[in-house]
Amino acid sequence: MTRAPKSFTVRADRIPVGGLDISEVLSVEFLSELVFEGSKPLTWQAVEGAEVQLHLMPEATMIRLTGGGKFVMATPCIRCMHQASFAVTLDFNTRLMPGQAELEADGTITLESFSDDVPVQEEEFVVSYYQDGIIDISALLREQLFLDLPDYPTCCELPAVFGAEEMLDGKIRPFAALAGMRSKLLGLDN
Repeated sequence: MTRAPKSFTVRADRIPVGGLDISEVLSVEFLSELVFEGSKPLTWQAVEGAEVQLHLMPEATMIRLTGGGKFVMATPCIRCMHQASFAVTLDFNTRLMPGQAELEADGTITLESFSDDVPVQEEEFVVSYYQDGIIDISALLREQLFLDLPDYPTCCELPAVFGAEEMLDGKIRPFAALAGMRSKLLGLDN
């Protein structure tokens, strides 16, 4: 049975030293609401529920988030407007740091880290921030889904970039295909 979690947030100060395991089955309704973008004409919807398995582990001044889940989302194809489905596997390996949102004079929101003394590590990692000691798992899922879903969803394979195969001396000649079409239209091509 799929359901929406009552609260998909975690208090950072309540994560035990050994870490916290989260296993949730998310409903179609919860996921569709998670990615809903209001009045946008093309919006994503969940096709089926998804199970997420996450682990939160305190590390120095950060909290490490690992785990993930598999999601099937759908939206209208940008070419034909038929429904196009996409399977996305999220795989988190993220460090979460405390931050503070600040409203700038121009209305934008910036997020500043409270701590500048974060130890530098050899491996590269993704950093996200949480605010007021509360880690919002649903916001992290939403962000990662939008990063992994296609920007221009289509239900069929798009052709190669028009004219991109026309290369000379290693340089793409974007108008070479148009010149070829012009020649054919004018009957100059034998």
